[in-house]
Amino acid sequence: ANWVQSLSSSLGSEIDGQTICLGGDGRYFNREAAQIILKLAAGNGISRVIVGKSAILATPAASALIRARSLFGGLIMSASHNPGGPSEDWGIKFNY
Repeated sequence: ANWVQSLSSSLGSEIDGQTICLGGDGRYFNREAAQIILKLAAGNGISRVIVGKSAILATPAASALIRARSLFGGLIMSASHNPGGPSEDWGIKFNY
């Protein structure tokens, strides 16, 4: 939550009224994190978030969605090729 809020704060009014996408590779905690991120997005002025089904949206799919729909950007929940799980890697990247 801290990283997403820091990103939102650093973008400031640039994100007001914008549309982003949100998804990940299906790792542990993605659904819970998506709910937190949606609340932060709304609280920071993002007007619309396109979310992958069950919060799953692969990085290449998110990149294609950003370009095809001219979105402001996208938050992708992933730890790339690292192992996932309750005690393993989990991260967020922003693409725009």
